[in-house]
Amino acid sequence: MNSSDSRRQIVLGTGMAVGVIVFLAIVVAIQYVVLQHPKRWDLTHTGQYTLAPQSKQVLETFREKNIPIEILAFYETRDSSARESVRDLLDQYKDVSSHFVYSFVDPDKERAVALKNKIESYPTIVIKAGDKEERITTADEETVTNALVKLLRTEAKKVYFLKGHGELSPGTTSRRG
Repeated sequence: MNSSDSRRQIVLGTGMAVGVIVFLAIVVAIQYVVLQHPKRWDLTHTGQYTLAPQSKQVLETFREKNIPIEILAFYETRDSSARESVRDLLDQYKDVSSHFVYSFVDPDKERAVALKNKIESYPTIVIKAGDKEERITTADEETVTNALVKLLRTEAKKVYFLKGHGELSPGTTSRRG
């Protein structure tokens, strides 16, 4: 073997090593970008993992008003299938809005948190926005979005009572009230 053949092999080997290193650097860089900016794609025919436009609009309203949304989902740890189903739904909301945070609480293990939030039965989901809160026991997109819409309402409901014509009194708790 002469010196030109060995020099040629060294150059080819070095070129191949540099090529492998550059390729691995590109793969690592792409992986880093993907991990920093996760994106979900719903490839189901029915759009099962995509929020309805109305739900996205409600979340946009919260973002515009700069109102954070906090959800506490009170589920038992042993109820893992229901927890995962709710987690998938809440992840869809979180993907749309950065003002949306949620956590799961096992009311048996974290009794103080359950008592503080006045949890009487579970599963219960407490949705908090600003100083308001809503409670739901069914976790589907329609129910969660309706609860969020209720939290956006600012007007107080008025109830009127008619008096003086023999109506029952709203102020008493007896049978005649």
